[in-house]
Amino acid sequence: IAIFAHKAMRLHVATVNSFPSALDREELCWDLLVSSTRDNEVLWEKMLLIQSDDDLKAYLIDYTWKAAGQLRGDFVAKTHISVPSTYGIGELKHEELEKAIRWMLEEARFIHGGIDIK
Repeated sequence: IAIFAHKAMRLHVATVNSFPSALDREELCWDLLVSSTRDNEVLWEKMLLIQSDDDLKAYLIDYTWKAAGQLRGDFVAKTHISVPSTYGIGELKHEELEKAIRWMLEEARFIHGGIDIK
């Protein structure tokens, strides 16, 4: 159940809302737990039992919520790998890098991968 909901949260963050509000955490996670198990009769029966166990329910909600941060962490890690080579900024000094990034953001140049900032 936890794995299905965790995958559902990753999909939600990737396709619906990258930064879900912490205020909606319990409702969103519970909705994902329910929707990700509804089609499996065995899991659905377990969900009916879990619904009355507040400790287990809280554990599953916490586990499901962590998927959002993990996915964003994956995005950051992949960005750290791909951006420097894509924009030719891997060998720049700190000041040059700051200037190049400011230019890319201010001019919206970051949306085109064929740019050479030098």
